[in-house]
Amino acid sequence: ILIDIVDHAPVLLKNFSNTILFSGQRYALNLSEYFYDEDNNTLTFSFYNSSVIGVEIANETAVLAPIGNFTGKAYMFFKASDSIDSVASNIFGIEVEEREKALKSLRKIVGLK
Repeated sequence: ILIDIVDHAPVLLKNFSNTILFSGQRYALNLSEYFYDEDNNTLTFSFYNSSVIGVEIANETAVLAPIGNFTGKAYMFFKASDSIDSVASNIFGIEVEEREKALKSLRKIVGLK
């Protein structure tokens, strides 16, 4: 008797959106909102970025933070694997702005000095 075991690949539930961070700010993403495995396999997550955004992944949560004094735009994506198959997310942008500069621009827009 041959039993054919079918393992479904993980799927991307929704795309990641571009994000704006202030320098020194940390941003958490619940990766289980973005990836799913029909077989209930444990997913392991990895990522690619240009090394100007620090990423820590634990318990399906990714915490992003700009490294050092970086300001500007960086791009990244995540990948979910069930040890057999994997799926990659879309590439998304992370804009890092200097907090004081952003507050100054906001004050100007709303008419404050």
